[in-house]
Amino acid sequence: VLEFTSEVPAQVLARIRRVGPPVSDGGEAEHPAGPILILGGSHLYAEFAAADLIDEWHLTVESCLFGAGRPLLAQPLRQSYPLKLAESRLLNDSTLWLRYVVPRFSRGTTDRILRP
Repeated sequence: VLEFTSEVPAQVLARIRRVGPPVSDGGEAEHPAGPILILGGSHLYAEFAAADLIDEWHLTVESCLFGAGRPLLAQPLRQSYPLKLAESRLLNDSTLWLRYVVPRFSRGTTDRILRP
């Protein structure tokens, strides 16, 4: 299932909470409708990370130094976010793909973003 939305992160989070949080069966994270892939920007990623709704991070490393850019997360996290490298693959002569698994956090902690 592929879904596009113009909802703000708070609305997306509220909808996911109504459906139920992702659960793990020891393999890939699953949602009642199947695995969820979130593509967006630094604000969306920060909100989902703060709510402990991300089970995996897929990142690419490019062989280019950018003079400026945006951070992966728009807001700093309240605490460190440990990741475990699960897989890496050279996609071409200048791109490295990394898959990190997020150890499960307590579902009771839902505010990992530092607010000003």
